[in-house]
Amino acid sequence: MAAKLKSGDKVVVLAGKDKGREGTI
Repeated sequence: MAAKLKSGDKVVVLAGKDKGREGTI
């Protein structure tokens, strides 16, 4: 992953089978 993500960040999946889904880490 190129983006630097912290635990608890809200993310939107931009690629792959879950494209468009939102979630938290």
